Amino acid sequence: MIKIITEILVNGKKPSQIYNWMIQLNPERAHQWHPAHVGGTHTRDHKETNNILKVGDTVQFEEQIGDLKINCKWEIKRLEEPNLFTMKAKSLYPIYLQLSFLSAKGGTEVVHELRTGFKFIGLEKLFDWVMSKTKLTPERIKAIKQHATEEFKNLEKIL
Repeated sequence: MIKIITEILVNGKKPSQIYNWMIQLNPERAHQWHPAHVGGTHTRDHKETNNILKVGDTVQFEEQIGDLKINCKWEIKRLEEPNLFTMKAKSLYPIYLQLSFLSAKGGTEVVHELRTGFKFIGLEKLFDWVMSKTKLTPERIKAIKQHATEEFKNLEKIL
């Protein structure tokens, strides 16, 4: 399992402010959040008319992170108000993005955790090696961490 963890202090904001903004994520907000978010959609599996994300909803965002272009659908897997937002990419290999919002002195500590990998004995090491040589090179990991930091520092200004 490969984990890329980035911790960001969002000054002057409460976990509930960040969580509430995230569950209202849509393409317009995503672009406002970071200019690298260039497109996207938001679909729901339920018939409510509000714009609040629920477990089971699907979001699709297109973004450019360093030299890596990402255009993927994500299913909302877990929401725990006001501290946790978890999505799973709809892809051939398992990719999870978990955002934790923790009270901290002066604001909120956001823990941005991107995980990918299999749990099959033997396959996980091979998968991790292939991913580290192709998709998750040190340069791309640095770009992912920088992107996550920029997102939440931008959100600090938006909120």
